[in-house]
Amino acid sequence: MGEAAQAASVGPMAAVAGAIAEALGEEMNKYCKEIIIENGGDIYIKSSEKRIIGIFASKSRFSCQIGLEITGNETPLGLCTSSGTIGSSISLGKADAVVIKANTASLADAAATATANIIKTSQDLKPAIEFANKIAGITGVVAIKGNLLAAWGNIKIIKI
Repeated sequence: MGEAAQAASVGPMAAVAGAIAEALGEEMNKYCKEIIIENGGDIYIKSSEKRIIGIFASKSRFSCQIGLEITGNETPLGLCTSSGTIGSSISLGKADAVVIKANTASLADAAATATANIIKTSQDLKPAIEFANKIAGITGVVAIKGNLLAAWGNIKIIKI
């Protein structure tokens, strides 16, 4: 948690849900071939199959309409979401959803929090994406504010 938080310039609690999902996933790797652990929007995934992970983005037109395609050869990985408009977690921003794809769930969680904190208006989508793509270990970003979406990286967005 500490290393992930330091990389994203947030406190270690910003990585706790992702770190728990990741720790459970790594332990289950000893016993299971297919693993998906979701912890409040923070996911650890190891799969040999293609998976589609839907995005819930509050009242945005993208909410429950798009998903990210994850192929088996890119796992294990972390896929974590942060929002300033839904959920019980404290956010300094107003993003409807920021989804980060990263090498680890703890890093994805910390980076999702930090990136979502940047977004107050739709004008902040580009700076938020630019911030996230500078963090080592981040492989993709989707940021949603209202009816606008920005994305970067090794991600495949599909209609669901």
